[in-house]
Formats: sequence, structure tokens, C-alpha cells
Amino acid sequence: MNKIVIVTGSAGYIGGQIMLQLKDAGHTVYGVDKQQPPKHLLGVCDKFLYQDFASDVALSWIIAKQPDAIIHCAGTSLVGPSMKNPADYYNNNVIKTLRLLDIVKNSLPRTRFIFSSSAAAYGEPIMNPCQEVDPCEPVSPYGQSKLMVEQILASYNRAYNLDYVAFRYFNACGADSRGRHGQAPGATHIIARVLESIRDQKEFVLNGDDFPTEDSTCVRDYVHVEDIAGAHVLALVPIWAQVIKE
Repeated sequence: MNKIVIVTGSAGYIGGQIMLQLKDAGHTVYGVDKQQPPKHLLGVCDKFLYQDFASDVALSWIIAKQPDAIIHCAGTSLVGPSMKNPADYYNNNVIKTLRLLDIVKNSLPRTRFIFSSSAAAYGEPIMNPCQEVDPCEPVSPYGQSKLMVEQILASYNRAYNLDYVAFRYFNACGADSRGRHGQAPGATHIIARVLESIRDQKEFVLNGDDFPTEDSTCVRDYVHVEDIAGAHVLALVPIWAQVIKE
């Protein structure tokens, strides 16, 4: 069934891949981002709005589209910088998202809200592998900002019956298998950095050598960006409807 979907942060690595797979699935897709999309994403969505998602222009535009779902990928997303400038993270990730949620609450009561949260909400996991029910004890303003939005979503669900899904991403990696999209040059993710070092014949530096592992380097879990995007496409349909279909 065709749905009308708005993707915030649609010019980014994950948002762009989600947009591609939504179109592959036959949905009507509108993108909004304060960054211009890369050339390979131009023309992918049905309409792109070059605006901050929380601006008055963008919020009015979102209401006018009357989407079945909003996939909220926009936000500030690096742990290190959040320690140096937490104000940006609380403003971009919490305050602006709250503005968007109030629009959904007041003007889009039937819209499903799908939120890009983060494994940073867990902080230092109590065990490996990390379980969804493990306690959330974020250790950075970035992780705290994501957990705050999750808490807001839960309270809006209880008070206003907000329909929402939150995904706690671990480290995204990879590129579109059809070669349509991937990480931007100079990305901070380790796999992209390794590949760029090989391509450019430059030295690759791996930071961190004091972890309690066999070689003292960090162990991280990665999820392919296509799998992340695919989960968002599935999240458009309520679980009970998926069960009935099966």
C-alpha cells in the first residue's frame, strides 16, 4: 500500500538510503534537510525542501503534506563534539524535535513517528551482546539527547496516543548495493576511512589502544545501512498488520 512519508535529514547517509528504499517500495516520499542533497540524490524523492525541519516554513509544509509517517533522521550525531558543545545537541536533537512532535500531536494525529535513536543511549553496556532491555545510562550529551527524545515519545504516547517507533542504531556501514548512495567523502566512520586510505594510498590510523581486548583495540558492532533502511520501510506498517499478512 502506497504511503506518504516525510524523511527529515534526507540528504544524509542514513536518511538518503531510507529515501531510496522507500521509493523502491513504491511510497510517495518527501525529503527535508537544511543541507542540499548530493547530486546522486537529486530527483529521488517526490519533493525536497531545503530547510531546517523545525523552521516555521518546514513545519507548515509538513502539515500540508498530511503524511502517513514521518521518519526523523535529522539531528547532530557525533559523540566527541557533543562533549565540547552540548548546547547544539540538546537544541538540535531535543528542542527542535519537540517542536516537530507538537505539530504531530496537534495537526497530524494519525501520523506514525519513526525516530532515529542511537545505541549511545545505553552508554557502557552492562554485558555483550547488548540487549534491548538493558539499562540506558548514556555517557555523552549525544546519547543523553537521544534518550531524552525516546522518553518524550513514550510520554506523548501515554498522554496523546502518539504512534511511534524508535530505532537504536549501532554503527552504520556499507553503501547501497545498486551503487546509488553511500557515505560522503571524509566521513568519520572507520570502514569508510579504511577504504579511502586504500584508495588514496595513505596511512590509516586506528585510535584507541587501551581497551580490555586481545589486541587492546576497540570492538564495535556494525549494521549495514541497507538493513537500517529496510527496518524503516517495515516500520511503516503496524506489527499487528504484518502478523495478519503473514
